[in-house]
Amino acid sequence: MNCFTTVVAQDFLAGQIRVEQLSGLTIKVHFDLLVEIHQTVDYLPVCWGDGNCDNLPLVSVEDLPAFNAKYHHFNAFYTYSEQGTYAISTDICCWWEDLANLPNAGDAPFNLEASFSFVDEINGTYNSTPVFDLLPYAQANFNEALSYPANIYDAEGDSISVKIEAIEAVPIAGYVLPTAIFANPNNFFSMVENSGNLLWLTPPPFENKYVLCLQLSEYRNETLVSLSQQYIYFVIKEAPNSLITNNSESQINLFPNPSQARFFLAMPTTMQNNIESVSIYNQQGKLISSHLYLEEGYPITALSSGIYHVQLTLKEGSPINKFFVKI
Repeated sequence: MNCFTTVVAQDFLAGQIRVEQLSGLTIKVHFDLLVEIHQTVDYLPVCWGDGNCDNLPLVSVEDLPAFNAKYHHFNAFYTYSEQGTYAISTDICCWWEDLANLPNAGDAPFNLEASFSFVDEINGTYNSTPVFDLLPYAQANFNEALSYPANIYDAEGDSISVKIEAIEAVPIAGYVLPTAIFANPNNFFSMVENSGNLLWLTPPPFENKYVLCLQLSEYRNETLVSLSQQYIYFVIKEAPNSLITNNSESQINLFPNPSQARFFLAMPTTMQNNIESVSIYNQQGKLISSHLYLEEGYPITALSSGIYHVQLTLKEGSPINKFFVKI
């Protein structure tokens, strides 16, 4: 898709698209985009999938200094001549060149698309693409797992499937998964498919920026009614007190991970004596159990499959956070 051939270059970091069917033929489309902080996008070229294209004016912009980015929001109404399935998209130059897993970013067009099907009204509702609880960015410090609790839902209760997009399906030349940047047995993503809640267990232990592409499929009565993309911007950075944090966290090993029946915490004896409690939380932040330090490990057979947060409260020092995947 190439709506426009002459657009001022920008430095894009991430983005998401949402479509709402307001009546039999009218939609409202939302674009949330993340751009490098020194850039501002005044308009967004959008094609509607029926041969027509428009420039959407900027609705709002917000600085995000912690991410060295600006959040831009665009929206617009559009009415089609007939019902059907349409690919709504933007194509604008270019990705930010400092993304670690996008070597050709400076020359790669930023594409964002949603395929959307009109449906007949049922109980006063039509169709809308799934909604993310979070905007498309997250960060973590060295030696921390990166958590992105997307909590995706659908307003009409349609079934949702969220997947990490296959490399060959991502329309960016040279794109590789962020997990391919650093060799480590625990360097992988774990995701809950029906919510998009994502955990990057062991990101590379050096400062960098990454982008991850997700694919959202929405089904009504087992029929695909929308297919959309989400690009998430991840920042791995050095903590202000990294000399202390890294020394403590790097000496604690949670294994095996993923775990099935029991996990263990290995650490020097001096650190064991400094443990006040070991608490396990689910993805909703609910406390599952709390323990003293246990050399024999922590039983998890009764837990459902998913991602869990382990917080070590210290007698002296800041809490230490670990994550594990229950299989």
